[in-house]
Amino acid sequence: TSPIPLEILLATGREPVDLMRLFLQDSEPRHLLEEAHLAGMTPDAPLIDRALYGTVLARGIREVIVAAVADRPTRDLADLLARHDVRVTWFGWPADRSRESLALEIKKLARHFGAVPVDIDRSLRHLGRVRERLRELDRLVWQEERLEPSQVWHVQLAAADMRAEPERYLDEIEQLIGTSRQAPTAKKATRIACLGDLPCWSDFFLTLEEFGGRAIFTEHVHHLTMPARADSLVDQYLAFDLPYDLHRRLDSCLTAIRERGADALVLVRTGRTPGETTFELLVRQMVELPLLVVNCNDCGPLDLSTRLRVRDFLQLLQSGTR
Repeated sequence: TSPIPLEILLATGREPVDLMRLFLQDSEPRHLLEEAHLAGMTPDAPLIDRALYGTVLARGIREVIVAAVADRPTRDLADLLARHDVRVTWFGWPADRSRESLALEIKKLARHFGAVPVDIDRSLRHLGRVRERLRELDRLVWQEERLEPSQVWHVQLAAADMRAEPERYLDEIEQLIGTSRQAPTAKKATRIACLGDLPCWSDFFLTLEEFGGRAIFTEHVHHLTMPARADSLVDQYLAFDLPYDLHRRLDSCLTAIRERGADALVLVRTGRTPGETTFELLVRQMVELPLLVVNCNDCGPLDLSTRLRVRDFLQLLQSGTR
């Protein structure tokens, strides 16, 4: 239900599948939501819970790794899955973010799947090469502006599981990088940093681009690509900011936002986590940039109301009005 040390699964020959990636890249994601509804989950439940629940049931997944930090919604969802005879394995991101606690969690997960240190280290080095190319792909979007965010979003999202085939995934990245060499520099656009949850709309980035915006930073995929380099698995995931406290997570985002010269922020909320309101408050207190907050309660194309709000926000920015 959220990223975990992928290296452990790949080191043992498992085929990891990230549930949110599977949901968002399904040809008919609404059918997966309907599966959750048929199983008794109400339509007013948080979108991500419905997405995860429906995806597991529809795809016949028999084992899930649940990663959480004192996350009550995640624990409730795990209880639901267990009632469908889905085996649940826990990975706990330590709330204190200590090396010792994280090393213990990694050791427990490795023991559960029978992964040995030499194979894990080999997997870490292998994925490190893939992540280097992901960083280059990201740079081509925000710095050289030779690729549109809507072109690379699906590939960046797949960093969560590397489609269980890192070599083929690397080929996919290289193909996009090769495409950029023939691409002209994009026309000037309003530079947008996207914070918060994954936008589950199918045309969110296209809509930004349609109205003269450009997503030069998207928090979730930025963390998935592991921007910090590391020589050990513990160091790699100590530097992974997404599961930890909101203040540290936002600090990490602000570093990237300043480097990339964002003009404004869009905060995406799905109503799932209790910390959403606190995170929004921290954003308003710590960032002196125009902010648009959007609520993502469905998949598929943007609803008309949100589409118009995005258009009006970008038009205000482009007119110089705040």
